[in-house]
Parts: sequence; C-alpha cells; structure tokens
Amino acid sequence: MDSQGTNEKDIDLSADKSVTSKPRISVCEAEGQQLSGLGMMILQYMEQNLAEFEYKVEEGLRIRCRVVVEVDKGIAITTTFMGEKIIIENGVVDKPDLYMKSNYLLLAKILSGQASPFMEFLKGNIKLKAWPRKPFQALRVLRFLKIPAELLL
Repeated sequence: MDSQGTNEKDIDLSADKSVTSKPRISVCEAEGQQLSGLGMMILQYMEQNLAEFEYKVEEGLRIRCRVVVEVDKGIAITTTFMGEKIIIENGVVDKPDLYMKSNYLLLAKILSGQASPFMEFLKGNIKLKAWPRKPFQALRVLRFLKIPAELLL
C-alpha cells in the first residue's frame, strides 16, 4: 500500500478501454496540388474548428457533397465533404452540389465571424450559380462554415 491507502496493483494506468474515440475528420488538399491562398484559408479554418469544437466534427460527419466557392477574378476552390475526410482542391469540378460566388473580402468576414453565411445568402451577397442539387446538404455546409459562437465572445 502507498501513503494514500491504495494498493498499486488495483490501479490500472492503461487507457480506459470503455472509451471509444469518435471518428475525426481529416482536411487535406487534393493529391499533387498546392492550394491557392483561398484554399489554404478554407483548409486552416476547417482544421482549427474541427480540432477545437466537437459539434463541428459531428456536423461535418453528416455532410456529403461537393461545394464550389468562387471569389473575385474567377479564383475558385472545390471542397468535397466525404464524412471522415474533406478534400480541398483548386478550381471547379463538374456538377458540384453547391456553387457559391462572392467576393474575397466577404468570405474573409464570414470566416472571421463578422458575417453569417446564411444571412449574407439571404441578403443576396452570396450568389448561387444554380439551385443546389442537394438543398439540405447546402444548408448543412452553410451552418458548418458559420464561426462557432464561442469565438465571438
């Protein structure tokens, strides 16, 4: 027995086997690509939110779609949500599920919490190039991109 009256044999210092780790989401660039500044900004934003907020992980796990974000001068990235993996690539893919167009400054405001993606869409500041092929997934993406309320304090 030690000084606190516990028997060292009774203490299991190994990891608790009853706790299962929840699936994490990896965010990466498409193989063989070096992302543009826009792509890097989105990648870093998603990595940070997924690392800090478990509910963002839960939201991200439910999204299955390809989203194009285009900003000034035709700069665009495609983000493919695949559950446990998010792939970001330069340019526009064929037949995205959601195609949003805005200016770079507004996107920076959204990612910094100064603007809501949903409200900017309602105001007409975010344009859709076509009606979303998966409208519910589009709403999930807008909610996922929203800055966590905990960071707005």
